[in-house]
Amino acid sequence: MRDTNPDNVGMRFSTQQPEHMFKLSTVYRAGRLRVGGGVTWQSKIYRDFTLADSTPVRNQQGAYAVVDLMMGYAINDHLDMQANVGNIFDKKYYQAVSGSYTTSYDIYGEPRNFMLTIRGRF
Repeated sequence: MRDTNPDNVGMRFSTQQPEHMFKLSTVYRAGRLRVGGGVTWQSKIYRDFTLADSTPVRNQQGAYAVVDLMMGYAINDHLDMQANVGNIFDKKYYQAVSGSYTTSYDIYGEPRNFMLTIRGRF
């Protein structure tokens, strides 16, 4: 669907979605060992709304970046281990911002997290 209102030309479609996003990841392999990482950056998101008492409110999350790391090792042809660390700097951010007539509310992004995976192929 297309917005045909001329007042909206050049305006963001949704301020609750980032206008700009950048993702970069890489993996380096050396024999059975592999190491990698990634970074995700996004521009600010916000939501404007008005409270019941007519007070205008802007609920926002500024631009932020999250860094992840990975290390894996092929134990043999049938068994593989991989460790991932997400958000290694434990950046606190909102992955979503919103609000309503009575209150504002946000959804936190994932804090630092760890995952160990062991895969078997037979």
